[in-house]
Amino acid sequence: MKQPPHNLAGALAILLAICLSAPSQAQMQRSRDPSIGYAYPAGGERGKSVEVLVGGQALRGVQGAYISGSGARANVIKHYAAVRMLTGEQRQELNYRIRQCVAREWSKLQSQGVLGPPPPELRAPATRPATTQPVSKDDELPDYWMWDNLDQRSLPELMHLRHVLAGNSKRQPNEQIGETVLLRIEIDASAAPGDRELRLVGRAGLTNSVVFQVGTLPEVKELENNDPFARGPLPLPRPLTLPVVINGQILPGDVDLHRFTAKQDQRLVIRASARQLAPFMADAVPGWFEAAIAVRDETGHELAFADHYQFDPDPVLLLKVPADGTYTMEVRDTIYRGREDFVYRVTIGETPFITGLMPLGGPAGVNTSATLQGWNLWNTRIAFLMRDVGVATAALSRGRDVSNDVRYEVSSLPSVGEQINNDTIATAQPVPLGVIVDGIIEAAADRDTFRFTGKAAQEVVVEVHARRLGSPMDSLVRLFDASGKVIAWNDDTLVRRTQLHVDWGLQTHPADSYLRATLPGDGSYFVQISDAQRQS
Repeated sequence: MKQPPHNLAGALAILLAICLSAPSQAQMQRSRDPSIGYAYPAGGERGKSVEVLVGGQALRGVQGAYISGSGARANVIKHYAAVRMLTGEQRQELNYRIRQCVAREWSKLQSQGVLGPPPPELRAPATRPATTQPVSKDDELPDYWMWDNLDQRSLPELMHLRHVLAGNSKRQPNEQIGETVLLRIEIDASAAPGDRELRLVGRAGLTNSVVFQVGTLPEVKELENNDPFARGPLPLPRPLTLPVVINGQILPGDVDLHRFTAKQDQRLVIRASARQLAPFMADAVPGWFEAAIAVRDETGHELAFADHYQFDPDPVLLLKVPADGTYTMEVRDTIYRGREDFVYRVTIGETPFITGLMPLGGPAGVNTSATLQGWNLWNTRIAFLMRDVGVATAALSRGRDVSNDVRYEVSSLPSVGEQINNDTIATAQPVPLGVIVDGIIEAAADRDTFRFTGKAAQEVVVEVHARRLGSPMDSLVRLFDASGKVIAWNDDTLVRRTQLHVDWGLQTHPADSYLRATLPGDGSYFVQISDAQRQS
């Protein structure tokens, strides 16, 4: 075979090396596509306008914003590039401006008798220090949300910013959320409450989505610095009036405290949304915000604590207030991690909260309602809209009082109700094949048993729909023949069997059972369902 000229062979080798080492055009394009990691605050009250900071990467050139559903509009106000480090001159200039604002705000509170004279380190100099005058073009402060609009900041906010810039913060730079875009979201008074998808609009189209919640209750943002023992000489903020939705962020090692007043015997529902807002964080270990909440009285005694609710990682506290007074709610990450995308919303008030319902659905086209259990419910029945086959949600709603959503299933099969005293093969409830049985595990030892008639070589499927519909049940299913021999059994399954399954990638414990078996002969067979953890 004739060899190519030496210089041509070299050119081919170089070209081959470039092809092997250089990223493809598609890879380069993907690296430039904008993506977002969080929105703060992650919601707003309907009838209000709220400014929202969206953090992500490759956000320069974002042209707009999109929010799903009707009654809400999002507009881009400003883009902020990532700021990784300030020069010494920039830091001095920023410190000078902050001290000027601190002195002004301190003077206001001092004139009201709230504060005494400021300590020497907080007294603003009469003139800018010579080391920062004049500031050169290269040393001008970069445009950034953290120190934007200093003149409009409160004294606690200014003190917190001073604390951060002094190097006392444990913030770590993160390119995935380093850039930010400021939005203004207008929410109509008639907007339907619930979760929306919020996206930014770039040159290549829409970004990924983050959750934005439209609420019905008054909302506040946390006022930093609200860590324990971190306020120094500043007075405590006025306690919050209930009901209220608190928006906050947990930064590294952060513990947020929120004070509120309550009356004796109030039945408070304290419900956090954290993982609901960000189901998965690619570079967090573990890959989500694990929120924990606690409530203490004025003596510091802990009245209640939760870091989950049933199988839901977002905690809920159901608290009957012991006495009139001021209480403190604490919010933190269970292992004290944190950064800007550890965003939370906590609702506190005598709000309706559904803890259980029965049945969990019914056949399409048949009027179906469920019996409810819960706190602060004005109705113990709820009607389902039995239109399209699939999983739907329902909630109690009356004015601004809206309960948590509950899931129910609209099926294409007929339903039968479980009969009592069906715990054994001898007392099994007869059912035909091709039905859905609505039942409940009422005691730890409860084992619901059903009998059907099958034929040899017939394939049968038993599938439990419980956890995916919000039930805490961890099902265990066994299939017996007429002699009591176990033919097949199943506890949990990871296989996506129907369109009704949730996304198992975000479900840490897929607890619904799925059993598929071929019957060995004609005769009676028995399906027995229980809770694997002996709960009820």
